[in-house]
Amino acid sequence: MASEDEAVEFLWTEISKAWKDIAEACQKPTPLLVALTDRVLNFARSISVIYEKEDGYTNSYLLKAHLSSLFVDLIPL
Repeated sequence: MASEDEAVEFLWTEISKAWKDIAEACQKPTPLLVALTDRVLNFARSISVIYEKEDGYTNSYLLKAHLSSLFVDLIPL
């Protein structure tokens, strides 16, 4: 039976592989898949932020600074 640390290491390895696949797909966009690729990439980015260090979904207070910076404290253009 795997320990929690081994499970976390395995998941980070799989996430790293998935990011490489996403980056490769973004290098060769096709007109039909551009919208889908953008949505998948944005979803992956969101998940990366939510679970970066701890479980931000369960412990939503961990995401407060991120969400404020994205939706409240707008960047002047």
